[in-house]
Amino acid sequence: GRATSLMGSGVISFGFEGNEVEMTAYGIPKVAANAEDIVDLLNGAVALMRSASQEKPDVAAMLDSVDVR
Repeated sequence: GRATSLMGSGVISFGFEGNEVEMTAYGIPKVAANAEDIVDLLNGAVALMRSASQEKPDVAAMLDSVDVR
């Protein structure tokens, strides 16, 4: 929630191929926001979700492919 409040606008796209779905999200930070802070917040959220999903291998595998830049 904190990371999204720092975003001015964004686009999310989905690609479907076979049994897989690829999601790509692009965001443009608000002028006063620091892009590196947003990356840190999102990477922290992914790490938290990854640690909480240890009993769900499918979710953990999906989170392993998340790339925040």
